[in-house]
Order: sequence, then C-alpha cells, then structure tokens
Amino acid sequence: MGETEPVSGFRKQNIAAVDVERLVAALDQQDAAAGVRRLRAWAYEALAVRAGERALDVGSGTGCQTGRLADAVGPDGDALGIEPNPGLRAVAEERAAAAGSRARFTDSDALALPLPDASVNVLWCERVLQHLTEADRAVAEKQAG
Repeated sequence: MGETEPVSGFRKQNIAAVDVERLVAALDQQDAAAGVRRLRAWAYEALAVRAGERALDVGSGTGCQTGRLADAVGPDGDALGIEPNPGLRAVAEERAAAAGSRARFTDSDALALPLPDASVNVLWCERVLQHLTEADRAVAEKQAG
C-alpha cells in the first residue's frame, strides 16, 4: 500500500503508529497557539454546550477537546472521542485518566461514526477533513446524524 492510499478513509501516513511522540508534540504545540485558542473559544461560545448533552469529538487526537466537552456536559452527559490512530488514542486515554476526566475514546473514523443517527447533541470536528481521502463522505456522515 502506498503512503497516500486510504486506510479507513484516512491517508495511511496519518494513522501510522510510528513517531507518535513527534505527532503529539506537534498537536500540543498547535493547541497552545493563540490563533487556535481564539478559534476554539469562538466555537465553544457558538456551540453553547449544556450539561447533560451527548458530545462527539471526531478525530480526537490527544483528547484535549474531548476532555473539555466532558467537562461541559458534566456527569449527566457523555463525551466520546473517536480516533483511528492507536498511539494518539492511547495518549488521549492516559491524559483523560490522569485528569480524572469522564471523556471516553474509541477506535473509529469520520466515515463510519459509531453512534446511531441523531443521537448526538454536539459534534466537534477540528483539523480532520484535510486528512481524509473522502472528506465529502465524512461531511455527509455527520449530516446524516
């Protein structure tokens, strides 16, 4: 399989288990960027996440946004991060456990969301579409729910 051929809709190099430390460092650096922080503050205000809601973070990476969603939905809500990269998913699970977060993570991708249609109140999908071979299918999948 070539480097740009899809694996579950993602380009192979974007879900490879190699070099996870460098990928985590890059994601952490992006998370700290002022522009990203401003964009997220604006998005959270627009989303108006409420306690008790069900939130889905598509392409959860290191889990920082899934954790934030878990805090916002509180103990009566649910926050699930889906991440096809096993190394990133492991980091997300470790960080959530260390923070005492209720965020949960599972192996899945944007082309096959692991929840029934119309079962999510909040959908977070940040910096994901550029990694997909079929972004239009992923958008249609989100709209179906």
